[in-house]
Amino acid sequence: MAVDTESNGLDNRWHPDSKTMGISISGPGVRAVNFPLRYVAHNIDPLLEQPLFDVIQNHSRVVMHNAKHDIQALRDFGIELKNTDYFDTMLGVHWINEELQSKSLDYCSTAYGGQPKNRPDLMKKIIKTMGWGMIPVELINAYAANDAYITGELYERIIGQFQKEGYEKGLWQVEREFIDLINRMELLGVEIDTDLCEAEAMIGRGRMDEIVGKLGGLNPSSPQDMEELFLKQLGLPVHHETDKGNPSFDKDAMEYYEAILERRLDPTAQLVFEYRGWQKTVSSNYEAYLKLLGTDGALHPNYKLHGARTSRLSCEKPNLQQIPRSSTKRWNGNLKRAFVPRIGYRLWEADYSNLEMRIAAAYSGDPRLIDTFNSGRNLFNDMAALLRGATYSDQDRDDCKTLTYATLYGAGIDRIKDIFGISYDEARDKRNDFFGTYEGIASKTRHAGRVARGRGYVKVWTGRRRHFGKEAPTHKAFNAIIQGGGAEILKRKMLILDKMIDWDECKMLLTVHDSIVFEIKQGREEYWHRIIRKVMTDVGSLHQGFSRLPFSIDIKEFGAKKCGCESCRG
Repeated sequence: MAVDTESNGLDNRWHPDSKTMGISISGPGVRAVNFPLRYVAHNIDPLLEQPLFDVIQNHSRVVMHNAKHDIQALRDFGIELKNTDYFDTMLGVHWINEELQSKSLDYCSTAYGGQPKNRPDLMKKIIKTMGWGMIPVELINAYAANDAYITGELYERIIGQFQKEGYEKGLWQVEREFIDLINRMELLGVEIDTDLCEAEAMIGRGRMDEIVGKLGGLNPSSPQDMEELFLKQLGLPVHHETDKGNPSFDKDAMEYYEAILERRLDPTAQLVFEYRGWQKTVSSNYEAYLKLLGTDGALHPNYKLHGARTSRLSCEKPNLQQIPRSSTKRWNGNLKRAFVPRIGYRLWEADYSNLEMRIAAAYSGDPRLIDTFNSGRNLFNDMAALLRGATYSDQDRDDCKTLTYATLYGAGIDRIKDIFGISYDEARDKRNDFFGTYEGIASKTRHAGRVARGRGYVKVWTGRRRHFGKEAPTHKAFNAIIQGGGAEILKRKMLILDKMIDWDECKMLLTVHDSIVFEIKQGREEYWHRIIRKVMTDVGSLHQGFSRLPFSIDIKEFGAKKCGCESCRG
């Protein structure tokens, strides 16, 4: 049975006026139909509501597109799917085709040969002017019923491939448990210091105006001015072009340029880099936190299980994956201080140390990396000593870190040349030195690329695949194994901890990069820290290949160093 829900457009994680307006269903031999429940008029007979709810709760398989949302919407009527074998077509498509441009129902349905959404122009105008809750039932009925129908149709088109790739049982059961955990974390949310956010946003906007003045009125957020600054004044290469043949400054291009700008000592480059830093932090963090704060005084992030080509989570509204682990940069150095504990609690972050590099060591069997981790030495100190000699400097260490992650993320010689501002030959030598020193990484990188090109995918340790189509960058195949493997480790440790914490003294609030943020009752930190450390460091029990080296975590206070009492919070 395919099920779709319609709401009044308000966030059902925190908005007190959010409500589910109707439910539509479709299935083999069943005409797709919408059941209006809370509209202004023409709702179904209240006596029919409970039988409808019972049918959904007791059905053998309920299919939804974006189950994380629909599960919460159904709970608005007391409908629980905990014991129901539900399926999410959005995640199903993502698992078998990560390269698909969009995972929306409309796009996925048509991409797999189905019908598009049925949203007439009149309906679009009503949504824009008055909101979802004011759509007349006669308009919503056809739209909602069609959504349920094309969801069921999409399920029939993808389930065979989903099962063929081995996802139907174990892996999908893990994902269902994870959806439930993420939903609870989102509902709980995390509180913020609104005064600090307002002050930092004001400082950032002021500094951005100063920088524009110093750049002669050129604005580093304007595509036209960026072309002048990046390409003409700084002489940076065109990363790629738009469909119209103009230099592109999209997300991928800006990540490329900012990696170069950070290392350039040129005053213009540093000003542009600082402007971009303030711009992202102010708009995506401080101002976004204030704008998206729930009426309960907490932020409720929207974690997207389909947002990355690997199995990593992404996050939006707000994006709490952009919180840096640590930073000396003025524009985001105070960012963690924006988060505050509830009264009587403290915030703590349990962060894996060099998780991706440890996975790389385990997969590659590189003896030098394994020796570094088993001895407990600092990874990048060891790298600097091997690549730069015993008299390495702090800059050498930083360069090694930059080179390592750039290489693991698939950077070629041209990219290394641009990042470090060196010649092609110097970049080639730098890359060759790295691969010559860590031959296991070099061998595994080449092997993963060959596998991706030959069979069209690589696997992480759980058996989940990362697909590579004809145009996909197979030079990033080893990185996909590392990133995907790290995400799967974190996911399973979160599920184990979910069953061990009491959600009173110890609550799981966020996951950021390779870390988990907890809110722990004052006086009980040591007890819960022991449990968290024991669970998270025992990675070897997940997969035999990880047992050859230790996995360590750092547990440190997260957010504002306030005890949570009313006087400190004030």
